[in-house]
Amino acid sequence: MNGKVFRQYAARLTVVTTRGGEEREYQIAEGHFAVSRVLEIRDVETGFTPGDIVATIYYVTFTPPNSDDTRTVLVTDEDMRDRNSTWPKQTGACAFMPTRRTGVETVSDAIKAMALRARGHGGPTLAYGVPGLLLRDGRPPAFLRPGKPALVSGGVDQETWCELPPEQAKTEGVRLLGLDDPSTDEQATADLLALFRFPALVPDDPAVGITLVSLLAYAPWAGLPETDTLPGVGHLAVMLAGTSGLRKTAMAALVLGAQSSTYRPAKGKPVTATVRLRHGAKNGGSSAIGAQRALWPLAGLSALVDDAFAEELTDGEVHSQWIELSGLADSMAEQNSGVKATRTGSGLMPSRYPRCCLLATAEDLPDEDRHVSGVARWFALKTESTVDLAVLTEMQAGVRALSRAHARIVQDTLSDLDIPRRAVAWAEEQVSGWDTSNVHGRAVQNATFVLAGWRLLTWAGERGGLTDMDSWTAWGAEQIHAAMDAQARRGGIVGNTQAARDPVKLFLRRFREALTDGTWYLATPERADDGAAMPPTAIPGYGPAAVGWRQGPRVTADGFGPATQWFTTGRGDPLGAVHIKEPGTPGRAPFAPAMLVMRAALWDDVARTVARRARERDGHGISDTPAVLLRRLVEQGITKSAAPESGKVWKGKGTCNQDVLKFDLLRLLGDDITDPGEDDNGPGDGGQEPEPEPTTPGRLGTQVPEFDPRCLACGGMASAREPGDGAYWWNGVGPLHASCAIPEPKQAEPAQAALPEQVEPEQTPEPVWRGPEHTDKSLAALRSTLVKRGWDVLSDEFVREVADRITAAFPVDGKPGSGGPGLVWAEGPGRTSWRLFRQVQGRGTRRLPPDERLGDINCPWAMPRQEWHRPLTDDERKQAFFVSFDINGAYLAAASQPLGTGRPVHLTDTGRIPIRKNVPALYRLDVDPTTADLLPMLFAANGWYASPIAWYLHERGLVRRVEEAFVWPTTESYVWLDRWYQAVRNARSWLAGDGGHDQTGQAAADCVKALYTTFLAGWMASPKNSTNLYRPDWRAHTVSRAAANQARALDTVREQTGRTPFAIRVDAVWFTADSPDDIPAGLSVPDNRKLGKWKRNGAGPLAPNIVAALDSGIGGVHAALREAATS
Repeated sequence: MNGKVFRQYAARLTVVTTRGGEEREYQIAEGHFAVSRVLEIRDVETGFTPGDIVATIYYVTFTPPNSDDTRTVLVTDEDMRDRNSTWPKQTGACAFMPTRRTGVETVSDAIKAMALRARGHGGPTLAYGVPGLLLRDGRPPAFLRPGKPALVSGGVDQETWCELPPEQAKTEGVRLLGLDDPSTDEQATADLLALFRFPALVPDDPAVGITLVSLLAYAPWAGLPETDTLPGVGHLAVMLAGTSGLRKTAMAALVLGAQSSTYRPAKGKPVTATVRLRHGAKNGGSSAIGAQRALWPLAGLSALVDDAFAEELTDGEVHSQWIELSGLADSMAEQNSGVKATRTGSGLMPSRYPRCCLLATAEDLPDEDRHVSGVARWFALKTESTVDLAVLTEMQAGVRALSRAHARIVQDTLSDLDIPRRAVAWAEEQVSGWDTSNVHGRAVQNATFVLAGWRLLTWAGERGGLTDMDSWTAWGAEQIHAAMDAQARRGGIVGNTQAARDPVKLFLRRFREALTDGTWYLATPERADDGAAMPPTAIPGYGPAAVGWRQGPRVTADGFGPATQWFTTGRGDPLGAVHIKEPGTPGRAPFAPAMLVMRAALWDDVARTVARRARERDGHGISDTPAVLLRRLVEQGITKSAAPESGKVWKGKGTCNQDVLKFDLLRLLGDDITDPGEDDNGPGDGGQEPEPEPTTPGRLGTQVPEFDPRCLACGGMASAREPGDGAYWWNGVGPLHASCAIPEPKQAEPAQAALPEQVEPEQTPEPVWRGPEHTDKSLAALRSTLVKRGWDVLSDEFVREVADRITAAFPVDGKPGSGGPGLVWAEGPGRTSWRLFRQVQGRGTRRLPPDERLGDINCPWAMPRQEWHRPLTDDERKQAFFVSFDINGAYLAAASQPLGTGRPVHLTDTGRIPIRKNVPALYRLDVDPTTADLLPMLFAANGWYASPIAWYLHERGLVRRVEEAFVWPTTESYVWLDRWYQAVRNARSWLAGDGGHDQTGQAAADCVKALYTTFLAGWMASPKNSTNLYRPDWRAHTVSRAAANQARALDTVREQTGRTPFAIRVDAVWFTADSPDDIPAGLSVPDNRKLGKWKRNGAGPLAPNIVAALDSGIGGVHAALREAATS
């Protein structure tokens, strides 16, 4: 080699040179060197075809002189060429050879010459340096496994191997990955079932387990190119965030274990991640390039990037890590690192990027709303749920079943590589039916890939003979869809825009809310004589209620006096002072006619509190730092200056100048800050925007009256917050309750009788709160309700007392019975409940229901059967008694659920529409023909079902396909009846206790029951309902949820005892029994009559007339049962 001849003797290595025709032999090393094998490592190209030879490995054996101790090491040709070769130290030959560089190079040349001799005798061995898919012309597809023969359909290819180069095999996180031997036919079913245990890892959030196992099934095929008819298979990146109780790294270790023949995760055993991000540590280097190089040798697998955002990080560190994670996912998706190569040795290091799919774990997703585009590179799951430790331990112990099942799926799929492509095509079809207008495009793509992985798994289940795979497929698709929507909501994307990108609007909305809910309050610059803060009553267009004050009875020595006074809703000192420059006051013009002046030192706390509130209320926070947000407010003219100026917040003796900030208070209170997706138009205004709030006193005339939030018609509190509040303003007149008629306008005074121009008073008088007034019309309506409920109404005084008790049960502020203004009975129970809805929604985060009536939208749902009975069985006829139970407040307990707003999307893709849990929708279903006999109280003759019953039927496996659906977008759904439900629940509890000890309280409790049953069961869908809360879809969902809850409870009884009711009427059921005290096993009947729980409804003898009525099937059964009930 290189003109040299090498000779290996028993204990020395020499080189022979020829000079002038004379040979000279020199010893270059002591000991014996031998090359037993030459291994050429070939790369695999992007299209999975064989690539160039990237490394040559020599199996070098060295025996020191006078010793039998031999050592064999793998030496690469690259190391042979390196100026700082490490192979002499690895073999132990460095002590027996020259230390100078030329001596090491000469021995390296001798070893290469030995390698040539080895090649000549047996030829080099060929292996591939990357695991994963391999496609070769004329040969079947193979899946490479490090250290093992490649998998092929039906077996293994003993001639095709994968060997990781020594430098890459040093990384333990890389070395442990490699597919196991597939399940045998005897093991296949049991092993496959183990994979379907993944969703049970987190019972409260099954999307976590579904995503992990989908990634596992999908990763082997990532990178398959598209064909003429089928899409390609892209690369998938998944991120899992949650607290330590989630055990996210332990769950990720199951994915690693399922891709390994050696790795066994266990409790207390550190997880060997491929790349670690904690404290900036990364395998393979301290830079993003190092992380990409560490992931380069992996293909067809899922690598673990562990511990993102661990420990306390500065804002800059968080930003840097987001850039790194998004860059890593980008390099993976594009299969191009996008970074410059670095020079190494005498050549250039080629570009490196992850050729595998990625699974990252994170403690949290900090500042997610500021990095929406970066997060969208990942299918990001964030959950507060905890792992089921029993399931986790079970799966850790059975990890070999997971690895065998995964290898078997890969082996079976090698027979047809169009299977993964068809899975992606199927997933794209499913996602095309989803509402993705609020989701980043990359996030939609990732969700599609996760769904494709789930379909690959369920197809494997079908091939393996597992049943009910269609239900598993639909259920998994629904969970993945919900996870995608959750990611979009966390990023604050609404429609086609990201609400979190408008921090000023977010700040104004939540700052204004904080002033009205008791978080902060503002006061006048002057203090009372006793030092107390005083309410600002001269804010143009606003009363003290807009800045943290409420009005109540004035406390006197003799108790509550006839007058009223203002109280602060918050505690402690005011946030700042309201400075108002009176017209005609000398001096330069102020920054704004009404200013909030506050100490500059408070700003950071205020900004962070509002940002936290925005994150809690809106699902996304304010992206700016306090300083940046302040500059934005200055740019929009809301704040005078970002630099504090010297001034006084408070007036009076002892006050001094401080660094202060000044805000335009009218802009803070009155800017257009409508919630995204929320309609603030008033009812009956034709959908037009309300007139903008006044911003200067001139808009209001010379006199600025105090805003009075009482209803103009009845005098009761309307819960309006300011003039023009769309919830209580009707055709420019207000405030008004929705159930109150607009009062007749007063006749205008003749022109000649006009008063002369008035001098503006120094201070506008405080408004006086009046208690609710019961009109003759409302009392007559209440009397009618009492009569219908079976009460013998004795006098008008009794009716008024009942009305007062109802008012006390539903106060505007405080708990039931606390006094003050409250609900006034309207023309009937339904109208009264509507009035209550408006009253409580006035304090809600989202205050308005949709404006439009749904009379122009087809709502084909019909009320299910309310009565049913069947003949008794022979065993039941032998029992002497019947027992009856019903659900306490069944409809009321079902009211607090997501309900749609706006207009639904009409889906017509028959057979491809998924049924989604907890998503407002109406489905036309093709159900099993036996449903009418199995579940008569749920069966709909016209095929239309609301979401709760549709989901129940889907769980029972009774849905054959979905014909069409009306689905409300999840971004526009909200628990609209939740505050109303809480108010009714609290009123019921009070009237069942302290407020219902007498006959008046009992009558009031009966009216409250009429209030909510009428509202939920019929009034919302009644043609007599002329309000904008004509919502037959809300009624459908409430009634359906109650019916589905009842059906599940009866399922439990049937499963545990085999007993079924022989009669049902609405929420009441009747069973035969051996004794009147019998309670069927599985039917939970608590002693405290808890809302939504079963309660005893009576018992009696099973008389012959009841049996005969049941046998006849002609009716009268329920009347006979009621008459026969003795307890």
